[in-house]
Amino acid sequence: MKFYGQIIKNMTGKVFQKRKSAIRERNFMSNIERKNTKDGKQSFPERICRALDIEPDVLPHSSLVEIRGRSAVTVSGGGKILDYTDGEIKLALKKGAISIRGKRLVCASFCAGKVRIEGRIESVSFEEDTKNRGKDIC
Repeated sequence: MKFYGQIIKNMTGKVFQKRKSAIRERNFMSNIERKNTKDGKQSFPERICRALDIEPDVLPHSSLVEIRGRSAVTVSGGGKILDYTDGEIKLALKKGAISIRGKRLVCASFCAGKVRIEGRIESVSFEEDTKNRGKDIC
């Protein structure tokens, strides 16, 4: 549905009409946002975050990655440990996986979906979808 104008009353009761270009611009921006999402649809939590103008990572069941210098990484919302070696630790997330590479990596803690990895961190990378979800270690 296209809007070519809206009549709005302000607090004094005065009626005025919004500019047509402002309404078209708003509709254009919502079309761009729709195209940037997969299949033009946003999930319910994403729509709520956008409507409330908050970051999606504050909602439950979302992943949060904290990097503390080059010595520690904390991943909240992680699922299973997919790969665990001295040089790489790979964790399953809700939508994909995260891979932490470095030297002398250890899993310092693993509790209630929160993983703390310590060692010399060289890189942190994300993968959209993992094929190894069935081959978990933990």
